[in-house]
Amino acid sequence: MDIVHSGESFRIMQIADAHLDYLHDGPPEEWTLKLISDAIDSQKPDLVLSTGDLVSSQVSEETLRGFCKFMAEKKQRWAFVFGNHDAEYGAPVKALEEILLADPYCIYEPGEPNIKGDGNYVINIFNKNGRIQWSFYMMDSGRSNQTRRIGGWDYIDCSQVYWYVRTRDDINARYGPHSSLFFFHIPLPEYEEVWRTKTCYGSKNENICAPKINSGLFTAMLEDEGVKGVFVGHDHTNDFVGDLYGIRLCYGRGTGYQHLGRGGYGKEGFLHGVRVIDCEISLEKKRPDYTTYVYLEDGTVETDPVVHEPERV
Repeated sequence: MDIVHSGESFRIMQIADAHLDYLHDGPPEEWTLKLISDAIDSQKPDLVLSTGDLVSSQVSEETLRGFCKFMAEKKQRWAFVFGNHDAEYGAPVKALEEILLADPYCIYEPGEPNIKGDGNYVINIFNKNGRIQWSFYMMDSGRSNQTRRIGGWDYIDCSQVYWYVRTRDDINARYGPHSSLFFFHIPLPEYEEVWRTKTCYGSKNENICAPKINSGLFTAMLEDEGVKGVFVGHDHTNDFVGDLYGIRLCYGRGTGYQHLGRGGYGKEGFLHGVRVIDCEISLEKKRPDYTTYVYLEDGTVETDPVVHEPERV
């Protein structure tokens, strides 16, 4: 998908773990949709992006259709990647994809059939002069790890890493230097490293649920100096950002109020929200940069997050 953007920045609003269920039964879904609606009205994003677990329901198809209708009423362009819960209750992935592909406001592509996962695709952003500025890589990070004797969470597998490298090299050869961001659900193992060894900004209120297998995606990212950041969800009360070897590893902010947003889906006093990412659009720079902050359920913007110093070097 190619988008030409005439503004000075391209604003993304990340929804993390909305966990929508029955949309017409009042709270907590009513609260989640209100937060998303208020954030759209306040932040005016160019693209709303769900990094997985948008739906968590035995009526996933009905719920997804309802969310598409909600976004159409907002006239809001949005994009989607699968989390570990979106197809958990038996809704066929292909049925969910048909709903996404039929939505005129949704950017989603099924991806190549020989690549692991569903919905590995890229969104390219060009400035008004037709020069590429950004590539947003959308990837399916899977569900649970089926590798014998290992278990844990799934991982970005080798076919997906090869797809990224091939796609990256093709875009670089065709359009020249630019910047890129990655969006998927389950954090990389490197999130553990950045929290332990680097200064991070934001909170870690639960374990980092990364896969036990490291398949080398971060190493492939380091081969391209245009890679600027990674954005994930999955861990509902983590929202920290840390720079590891020049790439910022970022959590979204837990958006969904399922189970009233507490217990396993939240932490008392930790407000729900969305992450906002302002991607610079430049007529001069070959590799523009971005800024990011959190918009909270009370209508405030968190621009001065808590600082966490390295635990060990």
